[in-house]
Amino acid sequence: MSPDICLRKERGLLRYRRGDERKQLPLEDIRGVVIVTEKVTLTDNLISALLENGAFILHCDKKYRPIGLTEPLSKIIKRDAAHHQARCSKRFQTVVWNRLLRAKVDNQRRLLKSMGARHAYLQERLSGETLNESACARYYWREYFTNCGFPGLTRRHDDGNSVNRMLNYAYAVLGAICHRSIVAHGMSPLFGVHHKANFHNHPFVYDLIEPLRPFIDHRLHLYLTETQGEEPSEAALREWVLFSQSCWDTIEVTHKRSKLRLVDGVDVYVNSVAKTFIKKDTENLWLPKLQVR
Repeated sequence: MSPDICLRKERGLLRYRRGDERKQLPLEDIRGVVIVTEKVTLTDNLISALLENGAFILHCDKKYRPIGLTEPLSKIIKRDAAHHQARCSKRFQTVVWNRLLRAKVDNQRRLLKSMGARHAYLQERLSGETLNESACARYYWREYFTNCGFPGLTRRHDDGNSVNRMLNYAYAVLGAICHRSIVAHGMSPLFGVHHKANFHNHPFVYDLIEPLRPFIDHRLHLYLTETQGEEPSEAALREWVLFSQSCWDTIEVTHKRSKLRLVDGVDVYVNSVAKTFIKKDTENLWLPKLQVR
């Protein structure tokens, strides 16, 4: 039985203790904490410090499914963004969504190409005036799973398959990062441009993570390469939880001439979305592009 984990604050640092193991990290460097075990204690002092620094805490159950999000009261950067977001026309929502969808499909195309998978269909669809989201998704997931060593596997959010559970977990962390930026930039996660609100759903979060999903897909492909063709075990799922943590520090996006960590790129991306609603113009909407060497 592994000893309990204790997380506490001390002199501007997050202190980690597990048995004789000790680690520390500056609080100002932390954007979020993901809890994936029951054997962890967080002091109230630490929770307050994390929230004061704008970090979130994502809580998961025994199956690594996110079940709750603790985040700070908003420190709004653009106070009129939500007003413009709520009042925008259906036509403008469609324009924004089409930009997000095209960015997603283009990043999927880039990923398939880097994997050596067929991608011509997505290239052809991108050259047309309209995109069939369902058709593109079916093509993408068939090629993606086949090249990951799982031919015949389909993408289902409620599937108990370990590969889909891996995706669900990492997407949820990505969603928490987007949620944090949406609120910080004065928008509402409830006013979606395509996804609809329902129980336990923040539609605008689902809208904005769409172009970012292929970044997670790429990392999972790298992880699965070593065990191609084998159904991941529960142990592999736990290893993926640890492996995926590196995504937020190691994945980079290019903004103008600068290289940004994905977690910082998300904030720049969401900031451009807020400006898009305020100005009612998508000209300055910046959408991260997947760059795979």
